[in-house]
Parts: sequence; C-alpha cells; structure tokens
Amino acid sequence: MKCTGFSGTSSHPSPMILSNQYLKGIQVSNKTAPGNGQDSNNGMLASLSAWFMSAVNGTHPESYRSGFKHGYLKGKETAKPAVAAPATVKREFTIRLEDARSNLDPKVQFDALLLDDGRMRVPPGVVKQFKADTLANLGEDHQPTDEQWKAILSPTTSAVTIGIAGTGKTFVMMLRAVFLHVYLRIPLEEMTILAVTKDSRFDVIAELTRLFARWGYDLSREQSLELVKTPRGALLQITRSIPPLRDVVPFELIGLLDAGDEDGRPFDPRLSTEQMEMVDGAYQAAYAKSMSFAQSIQILFTETVSLPRASADNAQLVRYSDLGSARLADDELLTKIVTSSWYSAGHWPVPEIEPQIMQLKVMGKTVHANGYFQALDAHVVLGFPKDTSRDTCRSGSDVPLFEECLGKRAFLQRFANQRIIWVDSPEQLNSVVSSALAMPQTAPRFVVRVKGLDRPMGVAECMYQTAALIETLGLNPPAAISQLRFMPTDPDARFFECTAKFWPHFEAHLMAAQPPVMTINRLFLTFGEHGQQNLKSVPTECLKSMRNILTDELQDVTFGTGEFIKAVMRENRHRIEVDSIEDKPLSIFACGDDFQTAHGTQGATPKYLTEFKSQFPSKGYVLNLLGLNFRSQQGIIFSAHALILGIPAVSMYAPASAASEENFPVEVHDLSANTFMSLFNTHYAAGDSILILAANPDDYRLSEAFVNVVVEQDKLENPNDRRVRVRAAQRSKGLEADTVIILGDFVAATSTWAKNQIFRAARTVETDDQSPFDVIQQNELYRLSHIAITRARKRAHWLLGKDAADSAHRLKASTRIGNVQGSFIDHR
Repeated sequence: MKCTGFSGTSSHPSPMILSNQYLKGIQVSNKTAPGNGQDSNNGMLASLSAWFMSAVNGTHPESYRSGFKHGYLKGKETAKPAVAAPATVKREFTIRLEDARSNLDPKVQFDALLLDDGRMRVPPGVVKQFKADTLANLGEDHQPTDEQWKAILSPTTSAVTIGIAGTGKTFVMMLRAVFLHVYLRIPLEEMTILAVTKDSRFDVIAELTRLFARWGYDLSREQSLELVKTPRGALLQITRSIPPLRDVVPFELIGLLDAGDEDGRPFDPRLSTEQMEMVDGAYQAAYAKSMSFAQSIQILFTETVSLPRASADNAQLVRYSDLGSARLADDELLTKIVTSSWYSAGHWPVPEIEPQIMQLKVMGKTVHANGYFQALDAHVVLGFPKDTSRDTCRSGSDVPLFEECLGKRAFLQRFANQRIIWVDSPEQLNSVVSSALAMPQTAPRFVVRVKGLDRPMGVAECMYQTAALIETLGLNPPAAISQLRFMPTDPDARFFECTAKFWPHFEAHLMAAQPPVMTINRLFLTFGEHGQQNLKSVPTECLKSMRNILTDELQDVTFGTGEFIKAVMRENRHRIEVDSIEDKPLSIFACGDDFQTAHGTQGATPKYLTEFKSQFPSKGYVLNLLGLNFRSQQGIIFSAHALILGIPAVSMYAPASAASEENFPVEVHDLSANTFMSLFNTHYAAGDSILILAANPDDYRLSEAFVNVVVEQDKLENPNDRRVRVRAAQRSKGLEADTVIILGDFVAATSTWAKNQIFRAARTVETDDQSPFDVIQQNELYRLSHIAITRARKRAHWLLGKDAADSAHRLKASTRIGNVQGSFIDHR
C-alpha cells in the first residue's frame, strides 16, 4: 500500500476492515522502484513513514481512503471468477463412405410414346382461313357442323373420331387431309390414308380427288393411289423396299399382283385356283415328309368317311331313326333290293371290298351291311340308288324306298357302335376306296365338316382356313392349338391336331417356291410385332409416307394391321429423335364406329379404336364424338338402333337424323320372288338407286335367280350409270342407296369349344365371358343388320324366309325385330 500521510486523531483501525486484512491481496515489494535519484529518495522516505505508522498503529485518513479504494478495485478485479471455457460435448460419429442411396442396379427409363409432340404446329390465322375457304369452296349447304369442325381441327397429334353410321366420319377424315396438306404444308409424300377394303379405298380416292380439286389441287391417278392405300398395300410398299424381300409374293395376292391388284379381298376366305393348288401341294409335301402328320391324317380320314355321331336333339334325325327302327323287320329285303339296284347300274361290287351281306347287332336288333372294307376296318352300307326316283316304293311297302333308306341311315348313325361307311353315290364309293388304297404313297383327298364352319370343305383347304384365322388373331397356330383342350370324344380334336402339324410344313413349302411366298399375316408379323428388329432396314424415303397416318374404319383392323401401324410410327419417331434426321411432324388421325364391327369372327378387333389412347400413346390426345346422321331418315335410324341396344360401345349418343323430316321404319316381309319383284319395281320406277344385300349364303342361293333378273334389267337400261348393286351385307360398309333390300336373316354359326378357347387366348375383345367367340358372333349379328339397314337413305325392306319346323335352332338377328315397339313395320 502506498501511504501519502498520517494523522494522530485516531489510534484504532476502521471498523470496516480488520488489522490483519489491510494489506491482504496486495503484493508489497521492499525493493526500491527503479528511477532517478529523486524517486529513490521519495521511495525510501515513504517506506520509513510506512514502517513508523505501522509501529505506532496509526492511520492517515486520506491515505487510508485512497489505499482502500485502490485495494478494493484491485481486489475486485483480481477476485473476478475466471470465465469458464464453453463445455465441449463429445459425440462419436460414424461416416459411411459407400453409396447408400439405392441398392438397385441403375437403369435408364424408356419413353413408350409413339408421338412426342403433343400439339400440331398450326400457324396463326390458318384455321380462320381454312374455314373461309371451305365456305367458298363447298358452299353453305355442305359446311361441316360444329362437332365435325372440332374433329377436323383437332389440335393434337393423336386424335380419334367416333360416330354412328352416316355421321360423316370419312368426310371429316378427308377434310383433315386437306387441312394437313394445304394449310399445314405437310407434303402428300409424308401422308397415308388407310382404307380397310379395296372398295372403300377407291371410294375414298374418288371423293378425295374431287375435294382437293375444290382447293385447286389436281391429284393425279398415281398420286391418289400412293396417298390412299389398304393396310396390305402399305405393307407391300415397305416389303418391296428391302432387297431380300423384294420378290416375295403374299399368298393372298397370288395371281392378283400381275393384274395390278395389291389389295386382294380382305376377310374373304375363298381361295383362287392358284392358291388352292399351292395349298394342296403343301398338303402332299407335308404328308410325304412327316410320318407323324401322315398318321394323323389317316386316322382323320377313317373317322371322317364313317358315319358321324348323331345329335340327340336333332328332331329330323330322331324322326327318321324312329322310322328306321320300326321297319327293321324288313331290313334284309330292303338291303337286297338296294344292292340289286347298285348291281344293275354297274356300280357294285368293287374289287377292293368284300361283297357280302352281313348281319350287325345294333341295340339288340339285326341290321344288314353290304360288305366289309378291310383297309379301313369298316362295314359298308349302300344307300338309296342315285338314279332311282324318290317316289319309288318296294313291293309290299307303303313308304318310299328313299325314306326307308333315310330311316336305316338315321338308326345306324344314332345307335351303332361299329364303324360304318354309308355310301350315297358311286362317286363317293370310288373316292373312299381309291383314297384309302393310295394312302401309303399319297395323302387322301376328302371333305371334312368342322363345327363352326359354314360349309364342308376339302381337308387341305380347311386346315389352311383354320390356321389362317388363328394367325390373323395374332397367335402362332401350332402353339395356340397345342394349348386347346378337347373332350376325348370330340371329333374336331383330330382335325386340329392335323392342322397344328400341317402349318409349319405349309409355310416352309411357300418359302421354297420361286419366287418365295409368305402369308400376309406373316409379313405383318415381320414388320409389326417384330418391327423393331426389321423396320431398321427400310429406307427413310419409303418409311416417311407413313409419318402422318389417317385411317378409316379402325374398328375392323386385325391385330397384324394395328401392330404394323404402331411399329411404323415408332420407327419414324426413332429416326427423328435418335438418328437426328430432319425434324418432321408426326401424327395419327383415326375414324371408326364400334357399332359397325363387321369382321370380329374373322379376326378383326375393335380394341385399336376403343382403346385408342393406350394403343397409340402420345403427349397429346383428343376424342371426338359425332352424333348427327346425314344419310338416313329418322325411321331407318330408329329401326337400326333398336337392333344394337345393350351392346357396349364408346359413343352412347342417341341417333338423330339431319337428312330429312321423313319417318318410315324398316318394313319386314316374307322372302319370295313375288314380294321382291313388287318392291323392286316400285322403287325402280320411282328412280331410286337400289342396293340389294345378302344376309347369308343359303338365303341368297334361293333368291339368286330373281336377283339376276333385275341386275340384267339395270345393265341394259343404265349401262353407264348403274342404279342397282348387289353385295354381301358384310361388305356393304361405305355404300349407300335410296332404297335397300335385305335378303334373308343374319345367322350365327354353330358354337364351338375350340373357337371359344382360341378367341379367349387372342383377347380381341375385353370380356370376362368364358365363350368370347359366342359373344362376338352374337353381337356381330345385330351389328351387321344395323350396318345393312343404315345403308338406306329413304326406305329399307327386310325379306325373311320361313324356318322349317324341324330345323336346328340358331341365333338370328331378326329375333330383335319386336323388341322395341314401333321400330319395324312387320307385314308377315
């Protein structure tokens, strides 16, 4: 402590601090601070004074206060607690150096879109100009409606238009083509219009040529043929661009290409002479090369020429069987009389068959056969003599010999367990015998009747037709047939086995021909479902014609056609996006009406129309619905729509007519020559165009004679402007006339277990029904009748034959005539 003075006024310490605490906390040094001499003297004096004051226990108040203050402050500063360092919390962390973002292998994502650009590139003002030009070029009476304009000007690259019959779908599609070419400047070389059939193709060409001419564009014949094609024609154009396939001839076009026909007859199963010769050649080659196939054919031949199993529900057969059973007591006499007739005509016996009247036990009764054919292990029974009058009665019988023979045949067919060959003619006998004896070297030629077919046909043709249908459905025939299940007693089982073995040999036989031949379905498969591998070899110059596709009747394309369109679209996008060729617009515009699906039982599928958005994926998509009919008057529309009520469809618009104020429903009549001629003469005299439609082959055969009369009349009177046309109803789409006359009923084929299994595997329609073929053909009946009726502008007549009392029950479209009151006028 530094003291500056002292005082004797108090000899006691201050009560604020103890004597032993005066200097506490202060370090006092007895050393003299360095400095000059004066400072040294002052230091000594201060030390001496301090000692003295301590000795006498005295204080100096001013020094005390100054020292106390100084000491207090110094002590306070020294006594301040040290600021503790912030606490450190120690934690342990584990750093993982491996990549834990995903435990999956990295994979790139693929774009499944067929079209990337969602919207069309429409310059400003183009739509307004197009509408103004349409008004000037077509006139006020032929302007599109608002709903048609919406479809024509669809702004997206992917668009589908669905409308009932007569709503102008084809007109919309053609105006869309004008819009693309004239206003969006898309070259014709980068557009393709697809029509399902040859007839509709040339109808579109004619109308499109007239339409383009209104805009000042003259389409040459060559240009129009390149622009409008059937799917077959578009496929052929691509096939011709690849050198290894340039010479390949589609089997369905054999004999037609040389005449300039690249379309053929889609959905027409009839074979030309050249095609039939090739099928038969493949059949003989397969028989010679494959022992397995030959053995199956031999068994099928034996089963086919024998009496087939009878249906217990066939009323006519049961009636004749009862007649035969009642007259078995005279069977030996009947057999001898028939044998004598055959012998007298020189047709019996034959060397290859042992001619001996033999007794057979059938249901405990005796029936007589004429001989035994060892080659087939079968008994032979001669039927009614071919050249004998059907009214002939044997002595002592009140029943004609013809009916007695029918009764015996029905009895054997119904009850016999033995293998029996029933012979109705010498030609049949010679065919069976010669084929059987030649089987070791040559495939037998015989006729088969398979359930679900319209008519019996030769075995080679039947195998081809069956396998071709399976292939049209998008299935591999041998593989699909191998998945079928049959009852052990089903006679169709052996036939399908033969078909599965025949098909690979058939295709090999076609490819070995010069030039090579392939089926249309196989070519569609090559560039459709397998298009990703094969379209890469097609030159861009050829492929670019399908950059912008417009297709009509999309509800009636096959699996092969649909996949072909998709594959070409995918390849065109690849070349623009990946190969970086010049950027060009791509689009698809489709029209159709699923109420008019007419070829479902022949392999067509409506799924490319009804599932358009998923089948043709694009960034942009629009669905347009048309509901106003411009062709038919309201009564015809009402009648037609009454037949398809309840059938699922995309468009549920109630049909409405814009054509006229008339309201005449379809009139129904009995089918007869007099009725037909009366109706025809009335409408022909009125100057109407007339379309005669055949509903089924059987009824048309009964009508053909008087139909030919009116066709010849029209040919003579109107050689340059024909007013009468005749078509199968199934091929009438796109046609129209003032008056339509429908001949016969629309009849369903026999239900078959095999076809239902095949169609279930193909899934051409979405249904949970276990019998999809039956569903398809049932709905198709009503759709076909709807199509036929809606060909009429003014009047429609439906002529129906009468069913025999004992005819087999088959589903018919006419059963719906009375379902909706007032929809038909029935004159029967």
